[in-house]
Amino acid sequence: MRPFATRVALKDAFRHRLELPQSSRPPSASSGYRADIDGLRAIAVLSVLGFHGQLWFLAGGFIGVDVFFVISGYLISGIIVDHLARNDFSFRDFYVRRANRIFPALITVLAATSLLGWLFMFRGELETLGKHIVVGSVYGSNIV
Repeated sequence: MRPFATRVALKDAFRHRLELPQSSRPPSASSGYRADIDGLRAIAVLSVLGFHGQLWFLAGGFIGVDVFFVISGYLISGIIVDHLARNDFSFRDFYVRRANRIFPALITVLAATSLLGWLFMFRGELETLGKHIVVGSVYGSNIV
């Protein structure tokens, strides 16, 4: 199939929502609470905490991060498909909603980390923490 034809087919599929069984369809923005997804999140959190706590029976912290990526992709794809189906998807609005959801938690964590570092760290450690906070505030932790 030619690339243009593929794009048109995908666009039509998103516009008319693929006819998938209900259980395999990504959730829409309005589909409500999902206890199964919360359960997977709990397993992922325990895996990451176990890894950082060096617990031998929960040593696969990287798997917990992978589970979060899969859950996020699943949920976000459902939101995008829902907006594409309604023909009102906008990258700007999508990222504004993400920023409104993520930035308050980011600012809280960075402020609390700064305060606790100032209270409990030695000067050299605090300087390193300050660099990490600056880089983390612009989502550059994986670059630096």
